[in-house]
Amino acid sequence: MYFFDEDTFKYFYLQLTVLFTSFLSGKFSRKRNNGLVSVLKPYFIAFVLTIGLISLYFNLNSETKPSRLLISGTLFLGFLVEISWLTFTNTLKKTKSLEFRIKVTPFLIFVKLLIIVVLTGYVYFWHSEGSTNLAKDKIAIGVMFVLWFFAGMFTHQFNSFRNGIRFWVFQWKHIKGDLLFTALVSFMVFILEPEGLSNLNPIIIAISYSIASFIVLTVYFFEKSPINIDVPTHKIIKANYFDEEPLAKQVSKNWQVYKIENGKFNHYLAEQLSNIYLLNFKEIFKFIEESIDIYSFDLRRAIILRSSDTYNVDVLPKNMIEFYLNLHEINDMRRINEFFIKINSVLINGGVFIGCVEPATLRRSKFLKEFPFYLANFFYSLDYLWRRVFPKIPYLQKIYFSITNGKNRVISLSEVLGRLYYCGFEVINIKQLEEKVYFIVKKEMEPSHEKNPSYGLFIKLKRVGKGGKFIYVYKFRTMSPYSEFIQKFIFEKIGSTSGDKVDNDFRVTSWGKVLRRFWIDELPMIVNLIKGDLSLVGVRPLSVHKFEMYPEDFRNERKKYRPGLIPPYYYDLPKSFDKLVESERNYLERYSVKPFSTQIKYLFGALYNIVFKRARSK
Repeated sequence: MYFFDEDTFKYFYLQLTVLFTSFLSGKFSRKRNNGLVSVLKPYFIAFVLTIGLISLYFNLNSETKPSRLLISGTLFLGFLVEISWLTFTNTLKKTKSLEFRIKVTPFLIFVKLLIIVVLTGYVYFWHSEGSTNLAKDKIAIGVMFVLWFFAGMFTHQFNSFRNGIRFWVFQWKHIKGDLLFTALVSFMVFILEPEGLSNLNPIIIAISYSIASFIVLTVYFFEKSPINIDVPTHKIIKANYFDEEPLAKQVSKNWQVYKIENGKFNHYLAEQLSNIYLLNFKEIFKFIEESIDIYSFDLRRAIILRSSDTYNVDVLPKNMIEFYLNLHEINDMRRINEFFIKINSVLINGGVFIGCVEPATLRRSKFLKEFPFYLANFFYSLDYLWRRVFPKIPYLQKIYFSITNGKNRVISLSEVLGRLYYCGFEVINIKQLEEKVYFIVKKEMEPSHEKNPSYGLFIKLKRVGKGGKFIYVYKFRTMSPYSEFIQKFIFEKIGSTSGDKVDNDFRVTSWGKVLRRFWIDELPMIVNLIKGDLSLVGVRPLSVHKFEMYPEDFRNERKKYRPGLIPPYYYDLPKSFDKLVESERNYLERYSVKPFSTQIKYLFGALYNIVFKRARSK
């Protein structure tokens, strides 16, 4: 006899059902001490859902009919043990007495739902079973009404409509009630097995009622909802806020108040912003005032609006505008680069453009504020698939943009900044305010003519090779698109803190961090090793910008040797840029004397640090 014989394994799903309903009801979550009823509630919900799902399975599977007494008794005994233990432990903790308040049921919603359940049952019973069988099953029908009323009262379905409540928060209690009602009906059919009545009929009625009530309540909600309500939304389930990746609240290194060249003092623009356009946006005005000298800009050459329509830019004269402020999120721009280039064309050299974006890192927090916790995570998963995965896949990309027209797209902060630099701007300051990031940039140059920004799975990076010649090394892309255009911005405004790396570099995506952690991103560089661009061990291949950061004498020394796939960094593990330069100097000095033995020594030393000291690329 085997432990998992056929008969035993056949009912293994029962245990999975119990586990699933336990997680769904929140039994394992930390509970607040708000009374015994609130503590017992998730256990009761889990019990009802369990018996409902198990009963539904047996009702659908006519070949498997175990003892109803055995199944019901086992589940009820487990539930009884749970509530007995919880009651005992809560009594020891001196919890509050039972607080089960029965509110007067609002008449309107109760009547609407009552009519729906009566009509649903009547139409189905009368037309499928006939009046004769309908009379035989009065008890079953009566029990269904009792279960419907109990499920509605228990989940507060009949509570009155509250102004300011969100749609899914309003519907969530009805969805829970309908699930509870369907589960109870399934259990009723499993236990009673009413004669003359198909086992599936009551279940079909419960499901039909759930669909019909959802449609009717949706119409009711939008009928009752006032326009432009600013009342805070009541949350059924508290949502915890957290960011998916590090995001600087404000870049503050080396910032100086920007003043436009040849600007004459006048107070008109500042007054218009403070008293009219940004009267209700004090934080935005403060951010602008701290970043640029508003009094040096001419109001007659200023544009202030809130629109995603590019017509507002098309009609402006070229090279005439000093100040352009648009409070509409660029997430709604289908062709972001085209929009930025148009703004670049109407600004004078040094002219300022101020805009905002809802970055990908803050999008989940928006869902958590809009919906109950579980619905928020569910909808965020769908949103992630639709708005972040579809636009990246060539064939699906066409479907996505044809349906959305580029509205409400998901974009990272680093991609926005990269696009701005690509289109000829330079960042003056950025700041996060609530769920948006505002940026202030100035026109620095004409837009780039680079045709292939990093947007695919693989990238090739321009590096300084032996003899000062340029080589292209291959990698998996780990950063957001256009991140290469803000390399200078990162080092000048944020700075490097670990050798030549940036700690908590916000350009690196979440999946990019995984690739870097396990060196997967550098696997394509094997192609460069085979081509002879790189040696197995050697100084790191550097971009032109990073290469120019090195002392001039060492730059000339570096050009004499091929860069390597495994750099001396992993042998010495320097903690600063100066230490990094010193580490590479030492390596080249040793390599020039004993090339082979130096490479072997550094190779095994680097591998030791990688394996045992967990040295990783950051």
